[in-house]
Amino acid sequence: MEPGDLQAELIRISKSWEKYGTNPDSSRYVFEASKEIVEQLHEIYSILKPLNLHQSLKFGEDLGRILAPSLLMSYYLGFEHSAGRLPLEDAPTYLQAASKPITDLAGELIKTLFARGDISPSQAKKYKFDIRKLNQDLSTKAFKLGEVDFYKLQGLPVPKMEISSSNLLNPLEVHIFGVNFVSEQLEKEGVRITQVNRGILAKPQLIAEVHNKKSYIWVRTKLHPNKGQLTPREHSNFRDLAHAQNAVPYFVSVRLVNADGINDLEMSTPTRFSGYYFLSDGLLELTPKGHLSTPTKLFTYNKSGDIAGYVEVGEDNKSTIVYSKNSDVFSSTMATGFVFSNTLDEDSRIIFSRWAKLPIGWTERHKQVFVTAYLHFLYQEKASKTSNSNLEVLKYLPPANLPPLERELSIEVINIFRNYLIQESS
Repeated sequence: MEPGDLQAELIRISKSWEKYGTNPDSSRYVFEASKEIVEQLHEIYSILKPLNLHQSLKFGEDLGRILAPSLLMSYYLGFEHSAGRLPLEDAPTYLQAASKPITDLAGELIKTLFARGDISPSQAKKYKFDIRKLNQDLSTKAFKLGEVDFYKLQGLPVPKMEISSSNLLNPLEVHIFGVNFVSEQLEKEGVRITQVNRGILAKPQLIAEVHNKKSYIWVRTKLHPNKGQLTPREHSNFRDLAHAQNAVPYFVSVRLVNADGINDLEMSTPTRFSGYYFLSDGLLELTPKGHLSTPTKLFTYNKSGDIAGYVEVGEDNKSTIVYSKNSDVFSSTMATGFVFSNTLDEDSRIIFSRWAKLPIGWTERHKQVFVTAYLHFLYQEKASKTSNSNLEVLKYLPPANLPPLERELSIEVINIFRNYLIQESS
């Protein structure tokens, strides 16, 4: 589609935007954002049906009816958040709903093309990924514009914004998704919720009446294929805390599954604005011999994105690699990366945590991000003509779709990986 074909429709969209925007940057943004998505979708649509000029204009108008409300809603949500009328913990859910019409349209087009045999599975996957990522980027930027415009309209200094600009949900957002799901599910089952505390450190997350008894409910959420757990100490402490308040202690374990994923790796990647499935065993009462945690399992994936084993970390921090019949060089490299992450010295952990913008510490989340970064580094080394690494595994790494990195690897992080490769190859 030629840019001129879209001009009239995009001008109409940007005029709608001006009803909400308070500065010229906002109006210009929706014009450019709409143009980007239209051109992406038009490329897909053209494969399905060759378009003449009239059809192109009609297609642009139809898209405009979807794009304008979606981007405007994302902007409006940011404005409402800054105004104090939208709690931060609710923002991801509303942003996902605002962007859903665009990803749904793209999904239907891609599904039709794939069913007709016009595109291959890899092309379908790439189109879907590209549209979703572009939509995430544009919706998040629209949200942040709304946040900023609220303060500019009031003549106030713009504070540091809290909403994550990442394309991945952070651990707090994953936790909040889990709490919201449990609260809604229990209410459907007739449980009366009297208080919701969404913070990770809240004690408890939910106060409710279960079987006409005051109840304290703790919620933990993990990404597929894991499920939320309590440590033995939490199990004991939460029981004592509930009993001290004459309440019955309960725990709900939640597994969060990315519904847009087509393999285990994608189902475990918490992309923003994706749809999600929630898996849970429901209320478990915390009894003296009740629910306890199991050793941490860091799952590995093969080149197809399917689970191919795991690394189990014991209480003594020793790593045990467990392979499966699906294991390959990619999953074995992941396993090696997890073992590497467990032996990392304190200074390197701090350097990596700061680069990844994670709290100082070394949790399961740190190790997962570390291994993702390590794999990106290996693929960069394999592609680099100047790489001086002699590590044999680089020759055999298969093509793979890695979870996205949130930022470029820093020199400090690259040096951590390179020093490890030197040790391995020596």
